[in-house]
Amino acid sequence: RTLFIDGKRGSGKTSLLLTLLDLWSQDGARRWRTQLSAVVDGAPAPFLAAGPRGAVDWRSACGVVIDEAQRLSGRLRILPVLDFDPLPQHLHPYSWLVLALKPLVDTAEGRQGAAGQSWGELPRSSLRDRWQRVLHHAIAGWNSEGLTTRRSEDVEDFAVQESQRSRGWMDLKGDWRGLVDDLLSAAGCGDGDCIVLPIDDIDLHPHHADALLHALRLTFHPRLIFLLA
Repeated sequence: RTLFIDGKRGSGKTSLLLTLLDLWSQDGARRWRTQLSAVVDGAPAPFLAAGPRGAVDWRSACGVVIDEAQRLSGRLRILPVLDFDPLPQHLHPYSWLVLALKPLVDTAEGRQGAAGQSWGELPRSSLRDRWQRVLHHAIAGWNSEGLTTRRSEDVEDFAVQESQRSRGWMDLKGDWRGLVDDLLSAAGCGDGDCIVLPIDDIDLHPHHADALLHALRLTFHPRLIFLLA
């Protein structure tokens, strides 16, 4: 569930990422169909006939791309692009990825409120509370420096804090998957709908790349697509 756009600096990775996101948006496919039709209609004959493997029916090829984008547009929930530059040194990719879900939390909460339903009617605690708990566990599980540098004189208190932090970290993976499932449901998404989380400018901070890969593995979900550039 991870798509990676690779290329040299300045080769158009961000442009391709934004183009894909626009194609997958609600009205993007319709807009692109109109624009590409105008381009193909105005293109010279040699351009329309040229291709690395011989003659190419560009109108047909563009139509296939647009049709596929239009099929996907209604089934994808696209989150705002996360820009890896600048990623603050104190913010680890674990918590960064959890924070990225906030727009979907807001959407689901607004939809629930508009329907006149109470979050208390959900079988578990509110989605916002659960999202905040996952965020807390992500931050605490990664950053143990605060516990090791400010240990209380009471060894028992320290042991309780360390135990809670470790338990939260162990539960993070399952809590994340459950949260994503319930967010999709509360936002009115169908069974086959997916969330797209785009992340840009990864090449500008290679020292964070290893941590990001570990975070993507931890936050895997079959209905969450990471689009990296």
